[in-house]
Amino acid sequence: PSFGGGGESCDCTICVTAEEHNQGTLTIQQAVNQLLKTGGTVCLGPGIFNLMEKPVQMNGAFAVRVRGQGAATIVIQPRAEAAFVISEAQWCTLDYFTIHTIASTTIGPAIRLSNSIGTTIERLIVAPPAEGSGPRTGILLEPGFLLQTKIRDNFFRSQFGIGFAVSDNVDGTLLLGSFYCEHNAL
Repeated sequence: PSFGGGGESCDCTICVTAEEHNQGTLTIQQAVNQLLKTGGTVCLGPGIFNLMEKPVQMNGAFAVRVRGQGAATIVIQPRAEAAFVISEAQWCTLDYFTIHTIASTTIGPAIRLSNSIGTTIERLIVAPPAEGSGPRTGILLEPGFLLQTKIRDNFFRSQFGIGFAVSDNVDGTLLLGSFYCEHNAL
């Protein structure tokens, strides 16, 4: 599939435009759901994708990649939730787009990550649309395990680029194995 007709491409399994997403014709969540168990790439075209009040859930996903067009693809994070929640996933990737937070009103981190293997988060911009501090945390690592995880080449305008969920009980432990966090800017 390709954006706007014309040429063919095998880079993307499903292409989502901002207009389709915002009208509810084909949302990011619907595209992810179609690929949840089989894997594939969701390509986001240029434009503004408003998530309204619900994050994109990638729970239990296998080999799903969500890729944008760099700074030209803007995902608006919900006010009280993360933009993306990745949990119990294998070999999933978020790549090359912007997550805009609503300055000073966003409570949650831009991305929540837990109990996953082979997750890659790269080349993202996490920031409010104008001046401001953005969310408290760009990526929140929640209790559980993260194996073969790569967080690299991202830009965060937040108080903390990557944070750990704090818990008083034993179940609040986070196990990291082959965890790479490199070349991120805050």
